[in-house]
Amino acid sequence: MINILWDLDGTLVDSIPAVAGSFNHTLAHYGKPTRSFEELRPYIGPGLDNIIAELLDISDKDEIAAAKMVYREHYQQSLTSSEPFEGVLAALEAFKQIGAQQFVATAKYELYAEQIIEANKLNAYFSGIYGSTFDGKYADKKELLTRLFEQENLRKADTVMIGDTKYDMEAGRYIDIATTGVLWGYSDEVSLKEAGAHDVVETPDKLFDVVKKALNTFC
Repeated sequence: MINILWDLDGTLVDSIPAVAGSFNHTLAHYGKPTRSFEELRPYIGPGLDNIIAELLDISDKDEIAAAKMVYREHYQQSLTSSEPFEGVLAALEAFKQIGAQQFVATAKYELYAEQIIEANKLNAYFSGIYGSTFDGKYADKKELLTRLFEQENLRKADTVMIGDTKYDMEAGRYIDIATTGVLWGYSDEVSLKEAGAHDVVETPDKLFDVVKKALNTFC
């Protein structure tokens, strides 16, 4: 059984307008200058607590929790506008046709991930959606994949992590599975390879062959 673990933001869906818009709303709420989408791209991937702390230059847990609520209140209004990247649906269908199990593995709050998948009518492709809890537990991708493997009892040699940031590649390496980085998201080839990507692809139509090859090699 082939198992595909998909990152969400920057891999399955283009979420930067909704996410960056909510970051800017939060910055403005606290009297901070807003930033361009390009400036905010590097902040998509890690857990929300770390992003909020860095953007607002705060460290107090209560202040971070309050700022997260400001962000989430705004994000809830726009999260379902995040749509799949061109070619992703065809890739999901190709893996489905060969009987692969597919999972979402994201640092995003799990409820929001479920809402995005449902809004885009992608539920039929996934055996499970894994994300962080409301209080930020499992926002670390390494902890998230550990939880996913424990609950789904997956075989590592049959599993590949697909993602667009170093956090996805580092987590895949940590759990000792094959990793494939994608270049249509919010990172670059150098960062992905430095983080341990076994392969890097430019477009979704390349994924099927690369993943099959990676799993055969990784075995």
